[in-house]
Amino acid sequence: MPFSDYPQAATDNANRALKHREEYDSQCGTPVGWETARILSEREAISVERLPRIYSFLSRAKVYDQGDFFDSEKNEICGSVMYAAWGGDEMLEWSEKTYEESEEYERELRAEGERVSFDFDGTLTMAEGQEYLQKELESGSEVYIISARADDAELIVFGNEYGIPESRIFAMGSNEKKIEKMKELNIVRHYENNDDVLAEIGGVGVKVGNDARAMPGELELGDFVRWNSSNGFAYGRIIEIAVEGELEADSGFVVNATEDDPAAKIRIYEFDGEVEAYDERRSMAVVVQRMPQLRH
Repeated sequence: MPFSDYPQAATDNANRALKHREEYDSQCGTPVGWETARILSEREAISVERLPRIYSFLSRAKVYDQGDFFDSEKNEICGSVMYAAWGGDEMLEWSEKTYEESEEYERELRAEGERVSFDFDGTLTMAEGQEYLQKELESGSEVYIISARADDAELIVFGNEYGIPESRIFAMGSNEKKIEKMKELNIVRHYENNDDVLAEIGGVGVKVGNDARAMPGELELGDFVRWNSSNGFAYGRIIEIAVEGELEADSGFVVNATEDDPAAKIRIYEFDGEVEAYDERRSMAVVVQRMPQLRH
């Protein structure tokens, strides 16, 4: 939005500089500076784009202002002339205050309601992703959650906490379908932790986190962990750790553990939408994973 409530003193300063230019054919300054002086002189509204330029110039040029336009030897002081042309002290004070109060400046330059999306696991489950989400919501973006999960129960609970309607929450079942949904919705910015997805969507993607895995020595019996699965992340609690021998999952899948490549047996947890929390599966399903694949 334009600004027109700048002080009359700023207009007076600009008029003083314009009068000096006309009387003395001053060669000081640039066309941008004199255009700003004209705007102030005619009390035109200051655009959102011009506001930070005015503040930036005056905050830097203040040091060159000596008040008078000529020194004792009748040499023109261009620093003083142009400082006045841009509105002088009063404009500096006003522009600083106005700019600081309009931190949404960048948001106002962005198209209102632009569509942005967030992955869930490893993105919105992380503090960094939630900070990005808060900023997008505050900026007025139309926010979507688009996940590779097959079930949307936990996504909906999370979305409700942030005021994201169910109509903007999608559990697509795979990363391929997730990317297709982004394209269908014309998403202009997508927050994601998966490097493969980021590579596919190019400049639309914003990297979240470093996807750091837990070191084997950092994990203990009873730790709640997550790991990559075909539908995003799976979750569970470590019930056995092995540094030698075999560990077998309920499915019959076997992992050979060594000191250099330890493995863990994990009891799977799934999200229960009714209680809005993770709960152990009634079947008590147990899987095995190599420790380097696990994350806290």
